[in-house]
This record gives sequence, C-alpha cells and structure tokens, in this order.
Amino acid sequence: PTERQLEMLCVHLAAPDHTVTARHLALALGFANWNAANLHYGKFARKLCGEMNVAPATNLAVLVEFFKSPSS
Repeated sequence: PTERQLEMLCVHLAAPDHTVTARHLALALGFANWNAANLHYGKFARKLCGEMNVAPATNLAVLVEFFKSPSS
C-alpha cells in the first residue's frame, strides 16, 4: 500500500468501533469532499481485490461492511 492508503486504513482503524463515514475520512485526510475519499478508497479496494484474486459484489467489501444508520 502507498503512504496515503495506509493513512486511510489508520483513520478507519482509529475511528470508534472502526466505523467511519466517507465524509469523516475525507476531513481526516484533507480531501476536498467525500467523493474524493470514496474514489481513493475504491481504487485501493480494487487493487486489493486484484492482489487477492477475489471478485466481491463491490470491491469495497474487502475493506468495509456497509450499513445504514438508524437515524438515516
């Protein structure tokens, strides 16, 4: 992983219950918006999928688990 990819993982790991939104990730990493965080995390996930030779429904599934907040 690149320095930036490791930084993303560290922010995610340090979050309470390892739960982080794309918006929070963007703020923590100095990205302009949550779209940039999604783009970078998605590219990293795609790279990992290739390295592990896996094809989940969405590449991000190798890094995260998706859920809707009860307040959403």
